[in-house]
Amino acid sequence: MDYKILSQAVSSLYLEMSNESQSFSKQTGVGCVKTCGGVCCQNPDVMASPIEMLPLAIRIMEDKKENIYLGKLDSMNVTCTLLSQTQSGGLCSVYEDRPVICRLFGFSKNKDKMGKNRISICK
Repeated sequence: MDYKILSQAVSSLYLEMSNESQSFSKQTGVGCVKTCGGVCCQNPDVMASPIEMLPLAIRIMEDKKENIYLGKLDSMNVTCTLLSQTQSGGLCSVYEDRPVICRLFGFSKNKDKMGKNRISICK
């Protein structure tokens, strides 16, 4: 099996997901809060399948950064290993290759008591 071809197929699906989520966000006004600082990344126990992590794994190997990420796993704390800490909070260091759960986190909505759309899982 050619993992690079499979990775390209996954990346293509990710692009389609990005287009769909942007459209959803425009239509509903629901999406990730730009200044959240990585609130959704505070739990390191995110479930992801091997295939959705394939583009990231290939990029890490091509960039020869395996030891960097292994070191991060060894020193894991209460946040996602891929979260980069900034002055304003945190940002995903692998945004283009993030897994599905991270792509869809800000797109769960419900209606508040006034009938307005709101993100149902963010602060």
